[in-house]
Amino acid sequence: MRNLWIAAYDIRTPRQLSKTSRLLLTKMTRVQKSVFAGHMNGKEAEKLYTEIVRNLSDGDRFIMYPINKTDADRIISISKVSLPDLSEAYFDLI
Repeated sequence: MRNLWIAAYDIRTPRQLSKTSRLLLTKMTRVQKSVFAGHMNGKEAEKLYTEIVRNLSDGDRFIMYPINKTDADRIISISKVSLPDLSEAYFDLI
């Protein structure tokens, strides 16, 4: 089952920050400077998480939150950038 995932980071080293951002952009859309949103199943999210954690140093922080369909339908957002369509049926069984 696919869910909406929100990822955020606080990374100090420019090289690691750039690499983490590039990895996240393979599956997600940037919604703020260090916050991303995208639709993935659990295996895809776990693989992405593992790749990113391998890249982190002491003091860096990274987190991913799954958002279920009920909660995704209740998200309120104001943005001047394109966001993933939060109303789509991205919770289909795979």
